[in-house]
Amino acid sequence: MSWYPRVLYDGHGEISDVCLKRKIRNRLQDMGEEIFVQEDSRIDDGYRSLKERILNFDDFKNEYRNKKT
Repeated sequence: MSWYPRVLYDGHGEISDVCLKRKIRNRLQDMGEEIFVQEDSRIDDGYRSLKERILNFDDFKNEYRNKKT
């Protein structure tokens, strides 16, 4: 099975919103920004799941503790 880009009836390529979001997310990650949702092939923090990532994110833990009290 080959991969082909999405093409409209008039022959022009179509770029979906998901594609644009992925390109923006990947570019920000390339620039050194922390990204919560990462592709498996681009994981740069060692966490294999979103649960692991959120439990080790200090800003989230501090905010969560403040809301509980």
